[in-house]
Amino acid sequence: MVKKLEYCFIPKTADGLFYKCLECDYTSSIADGYVGYCNHIKYKHAKKEAGNDVDFYIKNYFKKIIEASIENIPKEHENKILGSCRVCNNPTEFRSLAAGYKIFCSHACAIKDSKVSYERNKKAKESLLLKYGVINASMIPGNSLKVKETKKLRYGNENYVNRDKAIETNLIKHGVENYTQTEEYKHRVKQTSLLKYGVDHFTQSNEVKEKIVETNLKRYGVKYSLQNKSVREKGYESLLKNGGYTLQRGDLTERAAYLAHKEAYRKRVLEYSNNGGFANVKLLDISTMEFQCLICADKFFANPDSRLSKSHPKKYPRCYKCFPIGKNNKFSLFHQEFISFLIQVCGLQKQELSENNKEILKKINKEIDVFIPGKNIGFELNGNFWHTENHGGKERKYHLNKTEICENNNIHLIHLFEDEWEKKRKLICSKILHILGIQKENRKSVYARKCEIKEINSFIAGEFLDKYHVQGKEMSASTSLGAYNGEELVAVMTFGKPRINMGKGGKNKSESSVELIRFATRTEIRIPGIASKLFKFFTKISKPNVEEIYSYADRRWTYSKKNVYLELGFTETNRSDPNYFYVHPKDGFLTRRNRFSYRKSQLARKFPQKYNPMLTETQNMSIFGYDRIWDCGTIRYTWLRAKENDV
Repeated sequence: MVKKLEYCFIPKTADGLFYKCLECDYTSSIADGYVGYCNHIKYKHAKKEAGNDVDFYIKNYFKKIIEASIENIPKEHENKILGSCRVCNNPTEFRSLAAGYKIFCSHACAIKDSKVSYERNKKAKESLLLKYGVINASMIPGNSLKVKETKKLRYGNENYVNRDKAIETNLIKHGVENYTQTEEYKHRVKQTSLLKYGVDHFTQSNEVKEKIVETNLKRYGVKYSLQNKSVREKGYESLLKNGGYTLQRGDLTERAAYLAHKEAYRKRVLEYSNNGGFANVKLLDISTMEFQCLICADKFFANPDSRLSKSHPKKYPRCYKCFPIGKNNKFSLFHQEFISFLIQVCGLQKQELSENNKEILKKINKEIDVFIPGKNIGFELNGNFWHTENHGGKERKYHLNKTEICENNNIHLIHLFEDEWEKKRKLICSKILHILGIQKENRKSVYARKCEIKEINSFIAGEFLDKYHVQGKEMSASTSLGAYNGEELVAVMTFGKPRINMGKGGKNKSESSVELIRFATRTEIRIPGIASKLFKFFTKISKPNVEEIYSYADRRWTYSKKNVYLELGFTETNRSDPNYFYVHPKDGFLTRRNRFSYRKSQLARKFPQKYNPMLTETQNMSIFGYDRIWDCGTIRYTWLRAKENDV
């Protein structure tokens, strides 16, 4: 018996009585079920056209179904078209053309999901309430007494807890001593808190805060437990017993916090050092916290009182000679590190750089953070907090105005955001080396004529793009091409149907129109001519019937007067207004979130407790604590196939 589906993705005829094939005139009655339809696609099309690669064909056919009906798919079933786990983002199993992809990659992920967990707990509470009149098993009369009796019988102690065993198990399973230290636990707390209270952590909820105060007043007669002398005394005794510290009672809180911070600082320093080291210093001795500056070679000792920031893990410890801080220093650490990169890695001289240049943008009373006159290239180093709309006061066209004035003066202005520098520094530095035309000695060259072009599956392309493209993979790509130097994948170019979030999607776009979505090469290899070879393979072999190809160039990076699109034969057809991203103080404004995921239609699901349908998207997001960062917009480039009589 075929399992009844909550929602069937197979396209239907206009009267809703038959399933219809997108490749031929075949139809099958909905009353007969979807199995016959799936067999038709498999045996009549997939096996004939794809041979042994039937699964790949069926998945691509599923993409066509989604593209044809994306606007009609209910929101609660959107996860079934993504092919990635809702919890861990790992690839999920494809079920069928009717059912789409699984929402979770495993049962373990399914039970971690906040919605599933919430429903399971809700059902368990209802069952307990029905059977025993309580909502928790520990509240069942006589249950806690039975647990104590069992512990006393087995271990001789009714309050026995095997902490050593618990730590050992957690280390094996999670790599930490306590489960609450795992990212998995933090994610679950966050999701549950958002679901129940509308905040990232339940302690931020006014409802919880009021309940804590109410409980403390009832138990201790004060709002906060540490205001009670007996609680402080008990804490002191426990600290002496468990930690063995010799402290003055009055210094309990400050001293314990300092020791804990100092130990955490050492642990974090060692962790970052083992994972590739810091940006500008080298660890010499963890016991004394001695470091050496990689720029001036001076040795210094790190001060644990200077916190090692979790959101800026590579910023401390720092050599204050090379990277000063204070009222007399006008440059941010982001700026100082970037200058260090230009001098140490790019080989530029200090006198070749013009910092805080006010001459070019004097008409609007602005400046360029770093300008290289010899190359007519400038860099804007945009600290995320200072370049937000509300906190930083940077309005919609702030970045775009700078870009356009520079282009009018034949200057290529590049905008870097702080999160890119922190999280994708290696990739960003490689792009800048390429733009500056600097060839590193250890960077080998491979010529395009020696590379073989192949169609590759979306998973291989996605892994490559996540590693070598600033924006990462794009799930909507239907055709992915890879350039191989022997067995090594060295470049990827992807194409797909027009994307809705780029303003050209939907049913009205011609079947002969395609979007060039991503292009990336390995950062450590120079491959002249590879973009042209990949593009020609697509237009002549993969899709010889395509009449129009267009692509969107990010104006933060792309110089409109000279770029890869012009080299491939594209022409500029449109310029969009600046786009925005959302940022939040909970992560130091260091995660730019795509606005498409925060459309007003999505906010009720994401923030059920706080969402107000009477307010706009921006107003709601402001209430949720988010701010906006504007970019420079995009340029749309279009390629048209030459007609025979035009050649």
